[in-house]
Amino acid sequence: MPTFTPNKNIEQPDRGSFTNDWDLPVNADWGIIDTAFGGSVGIVVTGVSAGTYAFTLAQYTPPNIEFSGTLSGNLTYVVPLGVGGIWTIANNTSGAFTISIGVSGGGAVAVLQGFRTLINSDGSNVTLADTSAPAQAQANAEAFATAADAVVLSSAESFASAAAATAQSNAETFAANGSNINTGTVPAANLPLAGNLSGITIQADPGGTPSGSPGDIFYYY
Repeated sequence: MPTFTPNKNIEQPDRGSFTNDWDLPVNADWGIIDTAFGGSVGIVVTGVSAGTYAFTLAQYTPPNIEFSGTLSGNLTYVVPLGVGGIWTIANNTSGAFTISIGVSGGGAVAVLQGFRTLINSDGSNVTLADTSAPAQAQANAEAFATAADAVVLSSAESFASAAAATAQSNAETFAANGSNINTGTVPAANLPLAGNLSGITIQADPGGTPSGSPGDIFYYY
């Protein structure tokens, strides 16, 4: 009685069987092998209720599985326990739900909507076949964040330095102009309360040119 391989169900005839009919199992096996190397299968999920579903042999034999349709709930598709392999899973569905691929009674991984994901089964659990991609994405994100931080810090320091230099220049100019003021009238609203300031002499305007020692301040009314 023939036996079948566990992963792709390829027939293994017993010795002496299929006399003059060897082409039947051999040709069927080669068809399965060809499908296992390069076949594709489509699964439409429109109208499928949320839950866990077992892949049929015809669905998990090809290495490329493509989901389409509108999701109405979270779905998990599983290969039988003990079945290993590598598959690319395309999630071309719509709807705000998830598709996960796993092993019956074992672990599963989610396949992002709009992406094709490479997964691996060891017969007990399904995992991402290439774990370097997420790690590289994280490393790239961290490198980008570090570079962005350096740019922001440099820009902030440059802005602060320029602002400080401008403020200093304006202050020096204001001070220089202030020391050059010896004539003119300042609006009363802008004058300080002279009576509270030391070193100021308050007197009636005598007319003519004010007199006094250098450094004296006269406040006329």
